[in-house]
Amino acid sequence: MTDAPRLSVVDVPLYERDVRLRMPFRFGVVTLTESPQAFARARIRLADGREGWGMAAEMLAPKWFDKNPALTNEDNVSQLRAALGLARDLYTGDRTPRSAFGLFAAHYHAQLDACAANRSAVEHGEDDPAENVPGTDLCAERRRPAAERPEGVCRRRRTPAHIGCRDRDRGRREGASSGHGTEEPKPAAHAEDLAGFR
Repeated sequence: MTDAPRLSVVDVPLYERDVRLRMPFRFGVVTLTESPQAFARARIRLADGREGWGMAAEMLAPKWFDKNPALTNEDNVSQLRAALGLARDLYTGDRTPRSAFGLFAAHYHAQLDACAANRSAVEHGEDDPAENVPGTDLCAERRRPAAERPEGVCRRRRTPAHIGCRDRDRGRREGASSGHGTEEPKPAAHAEDLAGFR
């Protein structure tokens, strides 16, 4: 069995576009009819020096991660933008080649710590809440760059997606067993309303 491919993240340009939904989407206290959509293009470098691009896009949906009723929809979107920028800076600031899971594991705690420090500064009046740093660990954790997805590596290696997914899973096992990066994050306990779901 071969090792999962090692890569580093060279660049992650971020883009946005406004999207109007075909029909209203209600969840919690929000009925979403429009929202910005974030696009991340990740340029990766494999351990052998070859480079390639991967892409990902997700909606910046308010109240999806941070349910704080004191925050406006714009505040929530600002949090998500800040989390994307923080993730980009962590990943591009470290050029150590790792498996896709190794990238996640190496930066997971740093991203949570940065968000906690920012959240504490806002709560203690040391920072402007309008700047809206990521408000919850879930918000911070969810907005990691596209490089963790196997698509960029698959395109560069000219590998089918199912092989990329297998290699990514192999990288997870390697990361967890070798201490590569940091230990595998423990899953959070289920919320009461999600008990029983897998």
